[in-house]
Amino acid sequence: MSQITPISECKSVEDEVLVVMTVCNEKEGPSMGEACKPGKNDADGCPQHLPQNGWKDTWALFAFLLTVGMTVGWGMTLPIEDEISQSLQGISNLLDCHGLGGVKAAELYFGVGVGIPCAGISAMLSLLLLQALPSAAIVLSTFLFSAVLLMSSAVAFYKSITPTGVTLAVLGLLYPCWLYFVRSRIAFSANLLATASFLTQQIPLLFLIPAMLTLPFLGYMMWSLLVLHASVKRGQYNDCFWTNYIFGLTSIFSIFWAANVVLGLSHVTTAGVVAKWYFAGSENMPARPTWASFQRAITTSFGSVCFGSLLCTLVGAFGWVCGLGIHSGNEFIDCSIACIQDLFVDFFNYCNSYAYVEVAMHGRGYMTSARRVWRLCQNCGCSAVFNDALVLTTLRVMTVSIPILAGVGVALFSFSATIGSIVCVLTVIPLTCVLSVVSAVVRSIFVCFAEIPEGLEASFPELHAALMATDYGFASIHNQEKDDTPV
Repeated sequence: MSQITPISECKSVEDEVLVVMTVCNEKEGPSMGEACKPGKNDADGCPQHLPQNGWKDTWALFAFLLTVGMTVGWGMTLPIEDEISQSLQGISNLLDCHGLGGVKAAELYFGVGVGIPCAGISAMLSLLLLQALPSAAIVLSTFLFSAVLLMSSAVAFYKSITPTGVTLAVLGLLYPCWLYFVRSRIAFSANLLATASFLTQQIPLLFLIPAMLTLPFLGYMMWSLLVLHASVKRGQYNDCFWTNYIFGLTSIFSIFWAANVVLGLSHVTTAGVVAKWYFAGSENMPARPTWASFQRAITTSFGSVCFGSLLCTLVGAFGWVCGLGIHSGNEFIDCSIACIQDLFVDFFNYCNSYAYVEVAMHGRGYMTSARRVWRLCQNCGCSAVFNDALVLTTLRVMTVSIPILAGVGVALFSFSATIGSIVCVLTVIPLTCVLSVVSAVVRSIFVCFAEIPEGLEASFPELHAALMATDYGFASIHNQEKDDTPV
């Protein structure tokens, strides 16, 4: 399939880009040659589309390590052993008094035994469905979401909550109308969704990276919470009041920062694998591409991930603090302000996810990647928003509906709502992880295609033709980018 010569294990995506440039020049294609002329340099002085090697944003890396180190080091000076023993004793007393909420041991074991295989089957069927019928999945998910909104509106009217009922009814009716007006975008999003589902099946190790990062994060979170509790107790009974509270706040901040770092590492790892696949093709993928991408994420790109995660944490904290101060006395005004704050936080996180793709694809610093995202928004921002709206609605509806269907089916079969609930919970966790990887793959392919469509033409000509045929705006965008100077 691919006309690219096989490549060996490499430390960045640079080899694939250079090979694609060679192939395009051999084809006498002017677009790639013009886009990568020596005179076309980006903000860091490197040729456009060529990634930079070396460590980036090291100050953010050291700041993150310092914050985590402060929490760990301060915890070693506190009686953490007493906190652990007291916590375990409290959990034991709670279980002795209330048990498992009336859940029988047999129901628990049966639910776990059925839920684990159900989770694997649901995840695999979801990927197969998205690969085989992506357009149908997009349309059905939109109408299903609209139906849920209309039913919720009916419930609100029944309970005499008129403003909520009207809002939900309007949203429920707008979704099918919106789908009608963007129907020309469905085919493009369906191609990306099917390709992402296929790629995630070909590289299942992408699912293990989030799980591998989650385990140490959970351990660190438990340690930080114990440090926080011990610091608060210690601050109440000695003179080091401010010292203990400062370290307590540091432990809280480090938890959220570490959580965003875990998400960022997963996203950068996935985007790096997708970029390698995009330029090299399936037949020429190097050995262990996931591990190679993960190594770059935790070394040269780790500072950029820490920088982006720090900004996400600060924006989230700012929104939370502002939310505490909303007390105008008018519920409508308070709700509107809270909605605007949530939209701002979501918009920042949305742009940050694209910046992570640029970090993985080019190996540049975070600010340079953010400037490239801004240029991407200027050129094809509407295409990205429409694509994400269609894809994310589909994935979110599947994340909720499939576990519910599995839980209801098991509950009817076993005549036990408890077993059905256990199966539903065990199904939704891995399914969320799988579909979040699919979402990251879709965005990564979109960015690669928006910046270097010739790379896909060299590695997957059929997919390139399908995407160009279903997205009518990309031809003009790429022609314009040839004359644009980098940000």
